[in-house]
Amino acid sequence: MNQNIITLVCNKGGVGRSTTAQNVSWKLAELGYEVLVVDLDSQANTSITLALDYEQQVIQAGKSITNMLNTTDRFFSDFIINTRNPKVDLLASTLMLDNTENNINNSPSPNTILADRFDSIAKQKYHFIIFDTPPRKTDRFIHNALVMSNFYWYIVSAENRWSLDTKPFMDKVINDIAKGHSVVIEPIPALITKFRKANKLSHLVREQCQILFEEEGIMEATIRDTTQIRKASAMYKAIYEFDRRTDVAKDYESATTELIDYCKVHNK
Repeated sequence: MNQNIITLVCNKGGVGRSTTAQNVSWKLAELGYEVLVVDLDSQANTSITLALDYEQQVIQAGKSITNMLNTTDRFFSDFIINTRNPKVDLLASTLMLDNTENNINNSPSPNTILADRFDSIAKQKYHFIIFDTPPRKTDRFIHNALVMSNFYWYIVSAENRWSLDTKPFMDKVINDIAKGHSVVIEPIPALITKFRKANKLSHLVREQCQILFEEEGIMEATIRDTTQIRKASAMYKAIYEFDRRTDVAKDYESATTELIDYCKVHNK
Protein backbone atom coordinates (compact mmCIF):
# COMPACT_ATOMS: atom_id res chain seq x y z
CA MET A 1 0.00 0.00 0.00
CA ASN A 2 1.31 3.44 -0.95
CA GLN A 3 0.86 5.61 2.11
CA ASN A 4 0.10 9.30 1.56
CA ILE A 5 1.46 11.36 4.45
CA ILE A 6 0.47 15.01 4.14
CA THR A 7 1.49 18.03 6.21
CA LEU A 8 -0.86 21.00 6.02
CA VAL A 9 1.17 24.20 6.06
CA CYS A 10 0.67 27.94 6.45
CA ASN A 11 2.24 30.03 9.17
CA LYS A 12 -0.81 32.24 9.50
CA GLY A 13 -3.63 31.40 11.89
CA GLY A 14 -7.27 31.34 10.88
CA VAL A 15 -6.74 30.15 7.29
CA GLY A 16 -8.89 27.04 7.64
CA ARG A 17 -6.08 24.53 8.10
CA SER A 18 -7.79 22.61 10.93
CA THR A 19 -11.18 22.82 9.23
CA THR A 20 -9.60 21.35 6.11
CA ALA A 21 -7.93 18.54 8.08
CA GLN A 22 -11.27 17.64 9.67
CA ASN A 23 -13.41 17.69 6.54
CA VAL A 24 -10.96 16.19 4.06
CA SER A 25 -10.22 13.31 6.44
CA TRP A 26 -13.96 12.76 6.88
CA LYS A 27 -14.60 12.73 3.14
CA LEU A 28 -11.61 10.44 2.49
CA ALA A 29 -13.12 8.00 4.97
CA GLU A 30 -16.52 8.18 3.27
CA LEU A 31 -14.76 7.28 0.03
CA GLY A 32 -13.38 4.14 1.64
CA TYR A 33 -9.90 5.17 2.77
CA GLU A 34 -8.41 4.48 6.20
CA VAL A 35 -7.24 7.80 7.64
CA LEU A 36 -5.15 8.91 10.60
CA VAL A 37 -5.23 12.55 11.67
CA VAL A 38 -2.32 13.75 13.80
CA ASP A 39 -3.13 16.99 15.61
CA LEU A 40 0.05 18.98 16.29
CA ASP A 41 -1.76 22.19 17.25
CA SER A 42 -2.06 22.79 20.99
CA GLN A 43 -5.40 24.55 20.44
CA ALA A 44 -6.68 20.98 19.80
CA ASN A 45 -9.65 22.11 17.70
CA THR A 46 -9.30 19.15 15.35
CA SER A 47 -9.04 16.75 18.27
CA ILE A 48 -12.14 18.13 19.99
CA THR A 49 -14.07 18.08 16.71
CA LEU A 50 -13.24 14.50 15.73
CA ALA A 51 -13.06 12.66 19.06
CA LEU A 52 -16.04 10.66 20.28
CA ASP A 53 -15.60 12.17 23.75
CA TYR A 54 -12.50 14.36 24.01
CA GLU A 55 -12.56 14.73 27.78
CA GLN A 56 -12.94 11.00 28.43
CA GLN A 57 -10.83 9.60 25.56
CA VAL A 58 -7.97 12.09 25.64
CA ILE A 59 -7.75 13.94 28.95
CA GLN A 60 -8.95 11.30 31.39
CA ALA A 61 -7.46 8.32 29.54
CA GLY A 62 -4.17 10.10 28.90
CA LYS A 63 -4.22 9.22 25.19
CA SER A 64 -2.65 12.08 23.28
CA ILE A 65 0.52 13.02 21.47
CA THR A 66 1.41 15.01 24.59
CA ASN A 67 1.34 11.84 26.69
CA MET A 68 3.29 9.94 24.04
CA LEU A 69 6.08 12.51 24.00
CA ASN A 70 6.34 12.37 27.79
CA THR A 71 7.36 8.71 27.51
CA THR A 72 10.51 7.16 26.08
CA ASP A 73 9.25 3.79 24.90
CA ARG A 74 5.69 4.23 23.63
CA PHE A 75 4.52 4.55 20.03
CA PHE A 76 1.79 6.03 17.80
CA SER A 77 -0.47 2.99 18.05
CA ASP A 78 -0.43 3.14 21.87
CA PHE A 79 -2.15 6.53 21.83
CA ILE A 80 -4.39 6.52 18.75
CA ILE A 81 -8.11 6.80 19.50
CA ASN A 82 -11.33 6.24 17.56
CA THR A 83 -13.42 9.12 16.26
CA ARG A 84 -17.04 9.66 15.30
CA ASN A 85 -16.13 8.42 11.83
CA PRO A 86 -15.25 4.71 11.98
CA LYS A 87 -12.57 5.03 9.27
CA VAL A 88 -10.84 8.06 10.82
CA ASP A 89 -8.43 7.55 13.72
CA LEU A 90 -6.85 10.34 15.71
CA LEU A 91 -3.63 11.07 17.54
CA ALA A 92 -4.99 13.91 19.61
CA SER A 93 -3.43 17.10 20.91
CA THR A 94 -3.86 18.91 24.23
CA LEU A 95 -3.25 22.39 25.56
CA MET A 96 -0.11 21.03 27.22
CA LEU A 97 1.53 19.98 23.96
CA ASP A 98 3.71 23.09 23.77
CA ASN A 99 5.28 22.14 27.12
CA THR A 100 6.96 19.16 25.45
CA GLU A 101 8.85 21.26 22.91
CA ASN A 102 11.82 21.91 25.22
CA ASN A 103 12.28 18.17 25.68
CA ILE A 104 12.18 17.71 21.91
CA ASN A 105 14.70 20.51 21.29
CA ASN A 106 17.09 18.97 23.82
CA SER A 107 16.95 15.51 22.29
CA PRO A 108 19.77 14.17 20.07
CA SER A 109 17.46 14.05 17.01
CA PRO A 110 14.83 16.77 17.54
CA ASN A 111 13.38 16.56 14.01
CA THR A 112 12.75 12.80 14.06
CA ILE A 113 11.04 12.33 17.42
CA LEU A 114 7.74 11.50 15.71
CA ALA A 115 9.32 9.34 13.01
CA ASP A 116 11.05 7.31 15.71
CA ARG A 117 7.66 6.60 17.35
CA PHE A 118 5.95 5.67 14.06
CA ASP A 119 5.49 1.95 14.58
CA SER A 120 4.64 -0.79 12.08
CA ILE A 121 0.98 -0.92 13.12
CA ALA A 122 0.46 2.71 12.10
CA LYS A 123 2.60 2.29 8.99
CA GLN A 124 0.53 -0.59 7.66
CA LYS A 125 -3.03 0.49 8.47
CA TYR A 126 -3.61 3.90 6.90
CA HIS A 127 -3.95 5.06 3.30
CA PHE A 128 -3.71 8.71 4.38
CA ILE A 129 -2.05 10.36 7.35
CA ILE A 130 -2.82 14.07 7.73
CA PHE A 131 -0.81 16.37 10.00
CA ASP A 132 -2.67 19.42 11.27
CA THR A 133 0.03 21.91 12.24
CA PRO A 134 0.21 25.06 14.39
CA PRO A 135 0.39 28.58 12.93
CA ARG A 136 3.96 29.37 13.89
CA LYS A 137 6.95 30.19 11.70
CA THR A 138 9.41 28.18 13.75
CA ASP A 139 7.97 25.06 15.24
CA ARG A 140 9.65 21.74 15.93
CA PHE A 141 6.38 19.89 15.40
CA ILE A 142 6.13 21.14 11.82
CA HIS A 143 9.70 19.98 11.21
CA ASN A 144 8.84 16.54 12.58
CA ALA A 145 5.73 16.29 10.42
CA LEU A 146 7.63 17.26 7.27
CA VAL A 147 10.34 14.65 7.90
CA MET A 148 7.63 11.98 7.89
CA SER A 149 5.66 13.36 4.94
CA ASN A 150 5.81 12.69 1.24
CA PHE A 151 3.50 15.66 0.53
CA TYR A 152 2.91 19.16 1.87
CA TRP A 153 -0.24 21.18 1.21
CA TYR A 154 -0.54 24.96 1.46
CA ILE A 155 -3.85 26.23 2.81
CA VAL A 156 -4.50 29.87 1.92
CA SER A 157 -7.30 32.12 3.13
CA ALA A 158 -9.00 34.33 0.54
CA GLU A 159 -10.10 36.74 3.25
CA ASN A 160 -6.55 37.62 4.29
CA ARG A 161 -3.73 38.21 1.81
CA TRP A 162 -1.23 38.09 4.69
CA SER A 163 -1.48 34.30 4.60
CA LEU A 164 0.61 34.53 1.42
CA ASP A 165 3.41 36.55 2.97
CA THR A 166 4.93 33.67 4.94
CA LYS A 167 5.32 31.40 1.90
CA PRO A 168 9.00 32.25 1.22
CA PHE A 169 9.90 31.37 4.80
CA MET A 170 7.88 28.16 4.71
CA ASP A 171 9.46 27.20 1.38
CA LYS A 172 12.88 27.54 2.99
CA VAL A 173 11.86 25.40 5.97
CA ILE A 174 10.56 22.67 3.66
CA ASN A 175 13.67 22.75 1.46
CA ASP A 176 16.00 22.67 4.48
CA ILE A 177 14.14 19.69 5.97
CA ALA A 178 14.16 17.83 2.65
CA LYS A 179 17.89 18.37 2.12
CA GLY A 180 18.89 17.84 5.74
CA HIS A 181 17.06 14.54 6.03
CA SER A 182 17.39 13.34 2.43
CA VAL A 183 13.64 13.10 1.93
CA VAL A 184 11.43 14.03 -1.02
CA ILE A 185 8.38 16.12 -0.11
CA GLU A 186 6.11 16.87 -3.05
CA PRO A 187 3.82 19.94 -3.10
CA ILE A 188 0.10 19.39 -3.51
CA PRO A 189 -1.61 22.26 -5.39
CA ALA A 190 -2.59 24.95 -2.89
CA LEU A 191 -6.14 25.11 -1.57
CA ILE A 192 -7.91 28.46 -1.23
CA THR A 193 -10.42 28.69 1.61
CA LYS A 194 -12.91 31.30 2.82
CA PHE A 195 -13.63 32.41 -0.74
CA ARG A 196 -16.47 34.88 -1.38
CA LYS A 197 -17.50 35.29 -4.99
CA ALA A 198 -18.79 38.83 -4.45
CA ASN A 199 -15.67 39.93 -2.56
CA LYS A 200 -12.96 41.68 -4.61
CA LEU A 201 -10.29 40.66 -2.09
CA SER A 202 -11.06 37.00 -2.66
CA HIS A 203 -10.43 37.36 -6.39
CA LEU A 204 -7.29 39.41 -5.72
CA VAL A 205 -5.91 36.69 -3.44
CA ARG A 206 -6.69 34.04 -6.06
CA GLU A 207 -4.83 36.06 -8.71
CA GLN A 208 -1.86 36.42 -6.37
CA CYS A 209 -1.93 32.69 -5.67
CA GLN A 210 -1.71 31.93 -9.38
CA ILE A 211 1.54 33.89 -9.46
CA LEU A 212 2.98 32.84 -6.10
CA PHE A 213 2.13 29.15 -6.54
CA GLU A 214 3.15 28.96 -10.19
CA GLU A 215 5.33 25.92 -9.47
CA GLU A 216 2.96 24.10 -7.10
CA GLY A 217 -0.27 25.12 -8.80
CA ILE A 218 -3.60 25.78 -7.11
CA MET A 219 -6.58 23.47 -6.91
CA GLU A 220 -9.60 24.00 -9.09
CA ALA A 221 -11.72 23.45 -6.01
CA THR A 222 -12.18 26.49 -3.81
CA ILE A 223 -13.70 26.38 -0.33
CA ARG A 224 -16.44 28.96 0.02
CA ASP A 225 -16.92 31.05 3.16
CA THR A 226 -20.42 30.24 4.36
CA THR A 227 -22.51 30.54 7.48
CA GLN A 228 -22.84 26.75 7.57
CA ILE A 229 -19.10 26.10 7.88
CA ARG A 230 -18.82 28.71 10.61
CA LYS A 231 -21.68 27.12 12.52
CA ALA A 232 -20.24 23.63 12.08
CA SER A 233 -16.87 24.79 13.41
CA ALA A 234 -18.48 26.55 16.37
CA MET A 235 -20.29 23.31 17.23
CA TYR A 236 -17.11 21.22 16.78
CA LYS A 237 -18.58 19.22 13.92
CA ALA A 238 -17.37 18.26 10.48
CA ILE A 239 -19.53 19.81 7.77
CA TYR A 240 -20.68 16.31 6.80
CA GLU A 241 -22.13 15.85 10.27
CA PHE A 242 -23.65 19.30 10.36
CA ASP A 243 -25.25 19.51 6.90
CA ARG A 244 -23.80 17.59 3.95
CA ARG A 245 -26.17 19.35 1.51
CA THR A 246 -24.33 22.66 1.81
CA ASP A 247 -22.16 24.22 -0.88
CA VAL A 248 -19.07 24.01 1.31
CA ALA A 249 -19.58 20.26 1.76
CA LYS A 250 -19.53 19.95 -2.03
CA ASP A 251 -16.40 22.14 -2.12
CA TYR A 252 -14.56 19.85 0.28
CA GLU A 253 -15.70 16.83 -1.69
CA SER A 254 -14.22 18.35 -4.85
CA ALA A 255 -10.97 19.21 -3.05
CA THR A 256 -10.74 15.69 -1.65
CA THR A 257 -11.24 14.17 -5.09
CA GLU A 258 -8.47 16.37 -6.49
CA LEU A 259 -6.22 15.37 -3.61
CA ILE A 260 -6.78 11.66 -4.24
CA ASP A 261 -6.12 12.01 -7.97
CA TYR A 262 -2.95 14.00 -7.35
CA CYS A 263 -1.58 11.50 -4.84
CA LYS A 264 -2.29 8.59 -7.18
CA VAL A 265 -0.17 10.19 -9.88
CA HIS A 266 2.68 11.41 -7.67
CA ASN A 267 2.99 8.57 -5.14
CA LYS A 268 4.02 5.48 -7.06
